[in-house]
Amino acid sequence: MMTSTTKSPPIANPAQILEGSQVLTTQPTLLGEPPHGMEAHFTAPAPGCLPEFASLPAPKARCPISGGSRSWLLDHGEAGDFKLVRVRQRGKMRGKVLIHVPSLLAWLRREMESQHCETPREGGRP
Repeated sequence: MMTSTTKSPPIANPAQILEGSQVLTTQPTLLGEPPHGMEAHFTAPAPGCLPEFASLPAPKARCPISGGSRSWLLDHGEAGDFKLVRVRQRGKMRGKVLIHVPSLLAWLRREMESQHCETPREGGRP
């Protein structure tokens, strides 16, 4: 009995594939340090690929993906512009806030498109 083996092409950027997806089959990728005690639940992204999640930047630092500050990211994430995920160990009070990178990128694209569709105000810069 012959069986055919077909391989699907490698995924170049998992963040692009995951943007509209609801089902994940592998460990999530994380840019930055995983939460303490949860190291086994995350993997590092492949070189040249965007991660699925990113840690919030340290205070007074900027996000390497969007350039936004910690407070800017929290404000927009809590307003529902993109997804934030809060993870913590069972029974613990403190945890870590992660940014869902595909939803952040989708929101930035929507913002860019809405700005390109707007007409400049009279006397304003184009």
